[in-house]
Amino acid sequence: MKIINICYIINQKYLPLTLTSIDYIRRFFKASDRYKLRFIVFGVDKLSHKDAAPDIELFDSPFGDMPICHQRARIFEILDVDKFIFLDSDTVFTTCISKLWEKNIEDNVIGAVQHYYFPTFGDMEKLYGIGPFLGFGARKFFNCGVLLVDLKKWRSQNITAKYFRQIKTYEDSLHKNKDEPAMNLVLWDNWK
Repeated sequence: MKIINICYIINQKYLPLTLTSIDYIRRFFKASDRYKLRFIVFGVDKLSHKDAAPDIELFDSPFGDMPICHQRARIFEILDVDKFIFLDSDTVFTTCISKLWEKNIEDNVIGAVQHYYFPTFGDMEKLYGIGPFLGFGARKFFNCGVLLVDLKKWRSQNITAKYFRQIKTYEDSLHKNKDEPAMNLVLWDNWK
């Protein structure tokens, strides 16, 4: 049976939200004849294991000294899978997650959704007050809260190293701990 790998990166404060997110995924999961769900939760601080179901794999993040948003790029690099879904803790599915898992992202590194609050780089630049990233103004800007990741392509294209180079373009701003600008700059032409 194939496995749908679902990953979260949280601290103890977000554990209740994460468990709710997992509960919704289970509740609407209709593909148990084809898939098994695997939940991988990385904690940036010691997570209380008593609150998690036995089938949820809890790991301490080896990057605990790094802001939680930036840990995504590092965690992605160490996951022992070829493909996974990354979710923010506040994500609620009301349909079967296999629909996302089966999406064809073609030759792209990730599948994502265009950001609701800032759909373009220009909108993000205005809201965050960072940039301008010349030539990117009208380009679509994606939300990092739900990602379908082809980890083979992530690794082969060295996305983690590129991501950390991009953070330097706004490390002096108030938004230096935001991951979405760097993710979008690195993957602007490599997402479905």
